[in-house]
This record gives sequence, C-alpha cells and structure tokens, in this order.
Amino acid sequence: SFGLLNSGLETEVAQRLTVTTNGTEGYRTFIFQRQGLLGDGGSEIAPISSDNASPLNWSAACVSLDLGCYGYHSGDDVLSGNAGRFAANNTYAKLENAPKEAAFSPTPVTNESVDIIFKAQIGQEQPAENYQSGVGYIIVPVF
Repeated sequence: SFGLLNSGLETEVAQRLTVTTNGTEGYRTFIFQRQGLLGDGGSEIAPISSDNASPLNWSAACVSLDLGCYGYHSGDDVLSGNAGRFAANNTYAKLENAPKEAAFSPTPVTNESVDIIFKAQIGQEQPAENYQSGVGYIIVPVF
C-alpha cells in the first residue's frame, strides 16, 4: 500500500518475488495490471509515459506532475536476451494489460529473489480519492 500520498513527493513501495525452479533453462517472470491506479470517485493516477521495452528515469517518464504518475521498476538487472533495460536503479515503466517480462534467469534457481518497486507521485490537481490497482504475475519455468 502506498498509504497517504503527499503532493509533489515520490512514494515507493515494493513486492519481493522469490522463485525456485528446476527448469533446465531457468524461468521468466511476467507482470501485468488488472486495472490502472483508479480512485473510488473515478479518477486515475496516470501511468508514466515509458514502457517495459524502454524504461526511463522518473523525471523523464512522469511528464504530468500537475496530476501525477504511477509506474514500476524491476530489480532484475538483466532480462532475457541480455537486456539490461532495468539495470539503472531509476528506470521505470508503465504497467500494461499485456504481460511484460520483469525477471529472468537462464539457469535453475533456488530461492532467487527479485524486488519489483512501484512508484507513485501526485500533484496538486490530482483529486483526493482512495486509489486502488491490481497487479498480476506469471512465473514460467523454461525447460
């Protein structure tokens, strides 16, 4: 839970995913949203502009500070295909309805943990409501 969001301040929360698999070629974890960050009065804290294929630093991706922004960062520095798009700590992507890769290992793992960091920031024009989102994960062993 983000708790109470204060105008102009960035707020981060995280979920830790722990994977064990004997998949001979490791695993892939995908993230998707069930719904955006919606308020009980119908408002939304908008997703940031960057996506999973090209995450950007927060200040570049959160273009509407008057209202606010919402996005995530994968703590896995190297995704499949040697993609280091989340290697920099301040790179964020918007959540999408279609599953996008958020964690990867090319080998079997035991208790490997990856943090998914969610960030929200609101501006003075963001309506005061109780906001809620839904996020899902799909973890696929690769044999």
